Amino acid sequence: MPKKLTLFSLYMGERKRRVFMNEIELEKVSSDCGLQQKENYKDLEKSIVNSFFSNNFDDSLAKSIELLKTDPENSLAKQYYILSLLKLTSDTRSLLDILLSTVDSNPNPDVYTSIGILYLQLNQPVDALQYLLKAKDNPVLYYQGINYYIGTAYSMLNDLDNAEIFFYKAIDFEPNNLKIYQTLFSAVRFNSEKLQKFLEFLQQRAEQSFDIEFLSFTAKIFAQNSLFIEAINYAKKASEYKPNFDSYYTMAYSYFKLNQIESAVEYLKKAFDIKPDNIDANILMLYITSLLQKFDQYAVRAIDFILNSSDSQTLVFKDIAFELKADSLMQNDDFTQAVDYYTKAIEQFADTDTAPINLLIKRSLANEKAKNINDAINDIELVLDSVKNQEDSQEFIGIKIELIDRLIKLYAASGDTKRVLELAEVYKQALNAMELEI
Repeated sequence: MPKKLTLFSLYMGERKRRVFMNEIELEKVSSDCGLQQKENYKDLEKSIVNSFFSNNFDDSLAKSIELLKTDPENSLAKQYYILSLLKLTSDTRSLLDILLSTVDSNPNPDVYTSIGILYLQLNQPVDALQYLLKAKDNPVLYYQGINYYIGTAYSMLNDLDNAEIFFYKAIDFEPNNLKIYQTLFSAVRFNSEKLQKFLEFLQQRAEQSFDIEFLSFTAKIFAQNSLFIEAINYAKKASEYKPNFDSYYTMAYSYFKLNQIESAVEYLKKAFDIKPDNIDANILMLYITSLLQKFDQYAVRAIDFILNSSDSQTLVFKDIAFELKADSLMQNDDFTQAVDYYTKAIEQFADTDTAPINLLIKRSLANEKAKNINDAINDIELVLDSVKNQEDSQEFIGIKIELIDRLIKLYAASGDTKRVLELAEVYKQALNAMELEI
């Protein structure tokens, strides 16, 4: 972990830097440094950027200072000196104060950009724009994200017209930077006209692209916008270049939404083989299993994953997972264990006003198979009590007749003749009601 900088050390560091910068101004690199030194500068610039984006901020800071010793006007070194400092301190406000205190004596696009970025960090887009727009005419900064930051500021102000302009400019200079596409999508996704423009723009780029990450990203965006055929096409194109989880999952999800379940399962299994612990994939497998009631190794693994997960995303799916676990045990004739898991599924509704009728019916069947006659009777009685005030449709009367018929047999098995006779009368009334409905 990089060492956190205090406000005092930042301030002293800035003072030392200013003295240092004044000193090295007197020691300009001689004009005969030659091409070799320029190549060294380029290598060092690349190393600074690589260190920064590898989260090695101590190294990017040290190399920025090293480059500034011999090239004090180096725009990239100045910017990454500031950005590295920002990453090494959580005190954004203090760093901003230091920069603001020096901006009058050192007015340049790099400082303006750094101040603008810090204001964005503090959620102050108006102040950010004041400095970012001062910096935007420096051509070097076009390649260092200035348009992206300006677009972000306009987006925060809900000025979508200007945000869109600057995000598209940013893409022109960094066509492979997916972060810009994602931020642009987030800005325009609720504006139908701008969203349509963005999707068409993505499609044009994807048609000519061989970049796996870009194609996978495009497929995901199309799937999120219910354009599933297009999503499948681009995901398939990406997976043909290189098998990858994102493409397989996007295809599985898109086929699922198109109700092509067999194809969905095919690609979901491929996704599972790459990332078996992905939450979205496990949840999708859970849904598919609930439809098919087929419990192969992938289905069982997904059920167990959800049951054992403590992630907040999986909590709302616990009842389904418990139910499916019980269903799989029923298929394996493990009725006692099935009762336990149906009970756990029912317990998920303890804090609600909803009576889990379907689960109670399933547990009654498991109890009956496990020879727990009284428990089976209790479950059916709970169901009938829960629905006694509901209107009797033909479908509902049919279910009610089936439950009463089961209940009569269970009471007969328990030797309760009195209850059998009472239910026989109820059964007759239900049959008459069914005939009237017909």
